[in-house]
Amino acid sequence: MNERFFLYLDILGFSQLVRQGSEKIDDLYEVITSLNAHSHDAFKVVVFSDTVVVYNVNGGDTPEDSKYLIMFMCEFVKDLMHRLMGRNVFFRAVITYGDFTHYELNDVPCFYGNALVDAYNSEKELKAIGLFIDKRISHYSSIFKYREFNKNYNFVYITQALDEVEMYGKGGFPIPADVIECTDSKWFILPEIHHVNSMYIGSMNSEYSESIREKYAAAWDMYRQHYPRLTERLLSSGNDVTSVAPEVNWKEVFDRYPEDYSYAIKTTKTY
Repeated sequence: MNERFFLYLDILGFSQLVRQGSEKIDDLYEVITSLNAHSHDAFKVVVFSDTVVVYNVNGGDTPEDSKYLIMFMCEFVKDLMHRLMGRNVFFRAVITYGDFTHYELNDVPCFYGNALVDAYNSEKELKAIGLFIDKRISHYSSIFKYREFNKNYNFVYITQALDEVEMYGKGGFPIPADVIECTDSKWFILPEIHHVNSMYIGSMNSEYSESIREKYAAAWDMYRQHYPRLTERLLSSGNDVTSVAPEVNWKEVFDRYPEDYSYAIKTTKTY
């Protein structure tokens, strides 16, 4: 068997995007094509329909290797979260470990394995949005923090920039602008705080079905547990993402999104 670390990412609401027109889907695939995961030699990426699979092609034989691979898998999901800002597209992702085989026969991709089946079936017990990691391997996540979600999975906080905001929030909000401007962290903070805020807004959106609102609410609850000061500030400000530091020049960050990732496309074949 080919035992690997395995990231399975599902784009949520894909069928709705399809109904909105091909431009939405083409744009999404450009985002996926631009991801850093494609340029890392230790990993292979497989994309099919609304699913992205990333697995390691080498390494993982030592605890240090395992930590390295898990760290980068989390980074890949964080990268996607940032690039999706302004598109109102979200995902559920699972990092697990198990056998997975991938090869090609006359350019026909063939892939299968228990890791794929287990990750696919995890949707039944992960009624939320975000990144989750199998508890069997969560101890390898030494960089990204996590919190228990259920008996099999932990919720991973890929919103690392918000740890800084939560820390500064101990002294009360708003945070002085120079604290954020001097480190240029606003470019990381805004996409992440926008993502967290979107979880609350989605949980309250009456146009969504109850089951969809529950997924947003479950993610919002995980963020409230980890960022109590930040989430309280969002609520008290009427969900104003700039309220944490109103004097920061957030406009130039907003103006950047949604970014055009067509530059990542080197060749195109249409059948």
